[in-house]
Amino acid sequence: MNLSAAARIAAYGLAMLAAAVPALARSESPRVVADSWREPLEHAAAALANDDPLTAQRAWEQAYRSAVHARATEGLLAVGHAYLRIGEAARDRSTAVARARRIFLTALFQARERREAAAVAAAAAAFASLGDREIADRGFQIAIAVATERGDTTARERIATLQTEAAETPIPALLPLALNR
Repeated sequence: MNLSAAARIAAYGLAMLAAAVPALARSESPRVVADSWREPLEHAAAALANDDPLTAQRAWEQAYRSAVHARATEGLLAVGHAYLRIGEAARDRSTAVARARRIFLTALFQARERREAAAVAAAAAAFASLGDREIADRGFQIAIAVATERGDTTARERIATLQTEAAETPIPALLPLALNR
């Protein structure tokens, strides 16, 4: 075998390796990773139903890590609401609200970055459920701007309606909604 043939074989081998490494690194489909927070969140809910906040907290932590890893806006909002329920069960609402607020903010920023009007509106509604009208209103404005930018008048109208409903709902009526999601 001459040097030229050996070089071609080596180049072919490197090309095959370069093609295989990313495939091996993705052992799970993107959909599986995106939804990986659901099962631990179900375990957390079951633990809360069994009056076991410690087990719920552990399952919630796994769900949170999975939602962050997947960069799943829906998952972040779900784990934020779940943490509110865990905080109520543990009788530590102030800590739960603070942590949920940070999670909702992460979800809002991710949705805005992806230009997903419905997800931005969902994050804004989460802030409204906490009684944080200022951030909720700003989130709804961002959602409307994204929908307008995309030319989605139907989404823009739904978001405006949701914003009006959130603004008209008394804060005490919103708080149980945040705990029951």
